[in-house]
Amino acid sequence: MNAIFPDLLFLGPYFAPVLLRAGIGLYFLFHAYGMWMLKTQKSKLLAIKELAFALFFAAGLLTQLVAVFGILVVFLRGMWLGVDAPKEGWREKILAISILATLVLTGAGAIAFDLPY
Repeated sequence: MNAIFPDLLFLGPYFAPVLLRAGIGLYFLFHAYGMWMLKTQKSKLLAIKELAFALFFAAGLLTQLVAVFGILVVFLRGMWLGVDAPKEGWREKILAISILATLVLTGAGAIAFDLPY
C-alpha cells in the first residue's frame, strides 16, 4: 500500500520517538503534580520520582532505561500508595505502558542527550 504522504516518511524514525517522549513526559509531569497535592509522604516521594521521569524524557537522557522503570511505576503505583491512591482508568494505563514500551524498542529518537548505540 502506498503512503499518503511519502515525502514525510524520512522523518518517522527520527521524530516519532520525540513526539512520544514529549507526550509521556507531560503525562508524568501532570501525574507528579497530582501526587504532590495528596500531601502524604508516599505520594510526595512518588511525585518526585515522576518529576524526574518527566525531566529525563524531556531531555532524552537514558530514555530506554527510564522507560522500563516507568512501566514498573505505572504498574505498581496503586500498590505503592495503597488506600490513598487516586482512581486511574485502565485505558490510561494501557496507553502509557504502550508508549513506554515503544520507547524501549525504538530509543530516544532525534534531539536527545542519549547514549549512542
